[in-house]
Amino acid sequence: MRHDTPQYSLIAAALARHPWVPGSDWDWDRTVATAARERVLPALHGKLSWPPEIADFFAGIHELNADRNRQLLGEVETLALLLNRAGIEPVLLKGAAYLAAGVYADPADRYLLDIDLLARPPQSEQAFEIIRRSGYEPCVPNPTALVRHHHPLLAQAHRVPVEVHHSLGLGLCTTFLTAEEIVRDSVPFR
Repeated sequence: MRHDTPQYSLIAAALARHPWVPGSDWDWDRTVATAARERVLPALHGKLSWPPEIADFFAGIHELNADRNRQLLGEVETLALLLNRAGIEPVLLKGAAYLAAGVYADPADRYLLDIDLLARPPQSEQAFEIIRRSGYEPCVPNPTALVRHHHPLLAQAHRVPVEVHHSLGLGLCTTFLTAEEIVRDSVPFR
């Protein structure tokens, strides 16, 4: 996929808060398709002077993502409580950690694919099973998913999928910053 198109340039400029005004012949459909592929639709709300029908579309996407992120944070709390009862202190990773920490001025700007939790390697299998027993089903899209730095994705209808990590990555990644170090040095969050 090319990233040197006019659509990418406009999207990047809008996200950097330096948008330029495209001409009247601008291909808005291609711009929306590009933003959707890059999963930045919610972040573009209010960042450009869109034609009215497209502005309404972005407002709707933004509101839907706000609802989804509220659900996601509620699910994080539920999962953390389940794991805490078993003596497991999960560490939030990636987008969910940013949302919970309040990094975004508007949490609806961030679109997340899943909830990433890290548990100490001896506890990661137990954490996976606790979440699975709470109603999530393992999803293995391809066999290589079984040799990653996390257990198979856990999915449930109308819920955000969950990945339970046992390390940050494979190979040398496991020696730079171990899961044990991350959990030990993490800051408790309520």
